[in-house]
Amino acid sequence: MENYSIGNTMKEEFNPLVSIVIPVYNGAEYMREAIDSALAQTYKNIEVIVVNDGSKDNTDEIARSYGEKIRYFKKENGGVSTALNLAIQNMQGEYFSWLSHDDVYLPEKIERQIDVLRKLTDKTTVVNTAYSWINSKSKIFSIHIPFIPRKFQNVGLFYFFMYEITGCGLLIHKMHFNKAGLFDPKLKIVQDYDLWFKILRYANFAHINEPLVKIREHAKRVTNLSPIYFSELNEIWSKLVNMLTEAEIIKTFHDELSFYFLLRRFIYPKLPTTSKIVYRSYRAVYEKRKLKIRYLMQKWEMSFMYYILPHSKNTYNILAFPFRCLRKYKTILIKLSDQMSKRKQV
Repeated sequence: MENYSIGNTMKEEFNPLVSIVIPVYNGAEYMREAIDSALAQTYKNIEVIVVNDGSKDNTDEIARSYGEKIRYFKKENGGVSTALNLAIQNMQGEYFSWLSHDDVYLPEKIERQIDVLRKLTDKTTVVNTAYSWINSKSKIFSIHIPFIPRKFQNVGLFYFFMYEITGCGLLIHKMHFNKAGLFDPKLKIVQDYDLWFKILRYANFAHINEPLVKIREHAKRVTNLSPIYFSELNEIWSKLVNMLTEAEIIKTFHDELSFYFLLRRFIYPKLPTTSKIVYRSYRAVYEKRKLKIRYLMQKWEMSFMYYILPHSKNTYNILAFPFRCLRKYKTILIKLSDQMSKRKQV
């Protein structure tokens, strides 16, 4: 893995420029609140880049009213990917932070993330935060603080597949765009899933479990209006699940069956192709696991055995185990085998 180090520089001197990027398309209703929240950051070494992606409302007028407080780009409409890519190619900052035109940063968002990086050797670590939901009147109606088992707290792909990442909560070093590439302009809605997956497959990851971003839910939100949202989502998730290697699954979830079991719970109902892929994979691992259980049953002449899986202290392995097998037996004999010795305990 490529590391970016500040060498012997004292941590208080670590004061990198952060580029807060706000892509806007017809966002006049909420963009001023987004820009104001970016400019109000307690961490002052920032630049705010606003990219007008061919808006037809008075976005241009609002953006220009900020004068030299922001860097402003105006382009023909090409989708949010092209707006983000334009900003990345022109940003002067060492770190990238995306802010949607209808969302809001808490004042300490960037400062808290820089504080985390100050304590780390790898300054290219991707830093994520929790978030809250606000309505069209900027009132908080839900706070999303995930409970993540300690062993997974620094595993980026775990957060990704459990839907615990929002693009506006990330702080990303610019080198990741050189390594993983930019946003795919062919993807109009789910371009962030595609790029986050590419980055989190190799990058170190840290999470701040407090809501430092406010995500706005409203009728004009892109995901609510776009007719291609679920088709794109289905296509990208099918692709990403197929791309995962067995080694990545085990590294991320410690067990294949756990991964597919949990993913089945979190897959959107409107993603039929992805659901089929996940279910097929789940059944394949399940059948392989059943063969192993049958072998042990024959070996130890048991009417039934609850086989303790590797990493059995992991709650997710226990959840993933097919308990419906228990319905076939009135009496259950459980034998626990210590892997470090040959003794069996009843």
